[in-house]
Amino acid sequence: MEHESSRGSFSDLERSVLFAEIDRILKTRKHELNFERDYAIFWLYYRNGLTAKAIAALPGIKLTVKGVESTLFRLTDR
Repeated sequence: MEHESSRGSFSDLERSVLFAEIDRILKTRKHELNFERDYAIFWLYYRNGLTAKAIAALPGIKLTVKGVESTLFRLTDR
């Protein structure tokens, strides 16, 4: 019989494996212009839960909300 806590842990494990795979794929683009910024945007949105508006307001991002949304679309489309 599966316990509630083991299902929760498995979910965390799956999430961790998924994030590691996504991270590996993202890093294949490290040679691209703006990689550091785009990489940060991706994780701020998907791991940290920030909105595109909140990310656009961060110093150093230097994109509009639409620019952040376009970056996220481009990265997830790959």
